[in-house]
Amino acid sequence: MKMAVISIADYAEAVEGMPHDAERLFFRMLMKMYSREAGLPDDDKENARIFGYDVRRYKRLKATLLAFPCGLHVVNEEIRNRRFDVELVGIRARKKQLKTAGSIGGKSSTKGVSRAEVGS
Repeated sequence: MKMAVISIADYAEAVEGMPHDAERLFFRMLMKMYSREAGLPDDDKENARIFGYDVRRYKRLKATLLAFPCGLHVVNEEIRNRRFDVELVGIRARKKQLKTAGSIGGKSSTKGVSRAEVGS
């Protein structure tokens, strides 16, 4: 996904009271999820590498984020966020809608109507 609508108020509410180092990782993980349009694999070693942490520090931050009410959760070995899950459903529905519209695009809805009738 190239662009995402982010509610500043919702984000501020979600991170209220979150330690700054955990918030930094939380934001970066959300951006990675949006760019992939999927959750992140629950692989501590790989995620530590991706986000630039040693594994021990990453595990500590991840535990903080998993304990936070609006933070992260793990489903089927994937790290996810509740709001992201909801938005992903909408994103996928919109992409399907655009794909359908694109597949019928270019077909005239005035088939069988003369140019004079259309107004050209």
